Amino acid sequence: MTDLSWDNRLVALALFLWACGEGLFMYIQPIYIQQLGANPVQVGSVLSLSGLALTVAYLPGGLISDRMPRKTIMLVGWGVGFIAVLLMAAARDWRAFIPGTMLYSFSAFCVPAISAMIADAAGGVPLERVLTLVYVGYWGGSIISPSIGGGLAEVLDMRIVFFIAAGCFALS
Repeated sequence: MTDLSWDNRLVALALFLWACGEGLFMYIQPIYIQQLGANPVQVGSVLSLSGLALTVAYLPGGLISDRMPRKTIMLVGWGVGFIAVLLMAAARDWRAFIPGTMLYSFSAFCVPAISAMIADAAGGVPLERVLTLVYVGYWGGSIISPSIGGGLAEVLDMRIVFFIAAGCFALS
């Protein structure tokens, strides 16, 4: 990590915190959608719509990351993700969950800007090392958060898990 610039260390920390929040709900999300009244086909459909939003997000994300300040794109993307997780927490029916999960997936439009910012801040360090070290922050955050999210959902309520995730996103 000593090879990383200050900016890339901050991005790695932000990605770690984001993954801590995302991991709380992402892997148990199908269970929650079912608890909201969806049958297995409907759960699959909701997840497919989420995948569609994620796919659509990358094209404009790549285009705007070359035309707008990258930090602005990152902050807007993270703000959209924050709002989306609150929408998911507010859903009382599986159909009402769809806009939140699609918006959350669409917030990935900021990923190309994150990668470009990491590259810009790499300095003389080989890009493959910098990208690996920064993105390992994300994957590090995803190691324990799924089991914590499952435990919290069992003891508390899944809506509370989404609010805790929002807190992690806000810190990010």
